[in-house]
Amino acid sequence: RLAIEALVKRGYTDLLVVNRTLSRAQALADHFGIAAQSLADFLTAAERGPLPWDGILFAVHSTTPFFHARHTTGLRVVVDVSLPSVFDFSVRKVEELEVLDLDAIAGLVEAEGESRRSRLKVATELVKARAQDLHQSLSEACSGANTHLSSIVDQHLETATQELDELLETKLSHLAEADQEQVRRAILRTTKRNAHLHLKHVRELSRP
Repeated sequence: RLAIEALVKRGYTDLLVVNRTLSRAQALADHFGIAAQSLADFLTAAERGPLPWDGILFAVHSTTPFFHARHTTGLRVVVDVSLPSVFDFSVRKVEELEVLDLDAIAGLVEAEGESRRSRLKVATELVKARAQDLHQSLSEACSGANTHLSSIVDQHLETATQELDELLETKLSHLAEADQEQVRRAILRTTKRNAHLHLKHVRELSRP
C-alpha cells in the first residue's frame, strides 16, 4: 500500500496489485483505481512471456522462494521486502536486472543518510565561517575611532523610521495623533530589540 501511494503521488498509474486472494488484491486496487490479479495467474503469465511491467515489489509471506529467473523476462528491477525472501537464487544471476532485497535497501538508506550528514556538516561549517567573518568585521569596526556596534542598531532604527513615516503619511494617515505615536513607539521598540538579537546571534555563531 505504501509503495502504491508513493508511485501514484509521482504520477504512475499503470500499476497492478497481485495477491494470493484475488478479492484482497481487488479491494486495494479499487481504492487506487488500478488493476488487480491473483498471484497464480500472474506467475503463469510471467512464465509464458515478457511481462508488460518495468518492475515488481514483493511484500508477502512464504516459507519457500517462488519467484525464479524464468519469471523475470521483460523486467528491469525487482524488489523484495518479504521476510524470508521469496526470490530464488537464480533471480540474482539474471543480467541487467536490478535486484533489491532488505539488505540492499538498508545499504542504500545508510549511504543516503551518510551523504546527507556530510552535506549538513559542510553547510554548518560554511555558516559558521561566514558568521566568524561577519563578527570579525564588526569587531574591527568597533575598534575604530568613530564606529561602534551601536551604529548598526541606529541604522536599523533609521530605516524603520523612514518606512514608518511614509506609512503614517499615507496608509495610516487616518489614525489619530495619539494612535500614530503609539504605533511609532511599538515598531521602533521592536526594531531595536530585533537589531540587538541579530548582533547577539552573530556573536554566538562566531564563537569557536
